Amino acid sequence: MQRGQTIAMSSVTPGTPPEPTWYGLAIAGVMFLVGLFGCAATGLAATIASESDAMMVSYFGIPLALGGVVAPITAALVRKQQLPIAIGAPVGCGCATMVAGVVGMVVFFTAIWPSL
Repeated sequence: MQRGQTIAMSSVTPGTPPEPTWYGLAIAGVMFLVGLFGCAATGLAATIASESDAMMVSYFGIPLALGGVVAPITAALVRKQQLPIAIGAPVGCGCATMVAGVVGMVVFFTAIWPSL
């Protein structure tokens, strides 16, 4: 070996696909549980509280439930990708779905709900 050369000690051969990871699915599972909590809270508020209180709870509960459903689906699809993608994609897609859910709830309750 010549001076200045280093030997890469890696068990992964370049060009081979990475090992499937469970980290993204674990994080997505936590997001799914939070989504179940949001869905249960919205249902409980709709059962017990007044309509306006239930509407306020649904601003938080429905987006959490939507993000909690999208994150595990995304995690299952990208599980065999590289580690940053396998972790970032479920979290990013779940959070983006939550933001879209909040926007959808605001549009629904301000534009559509009063005309019903």
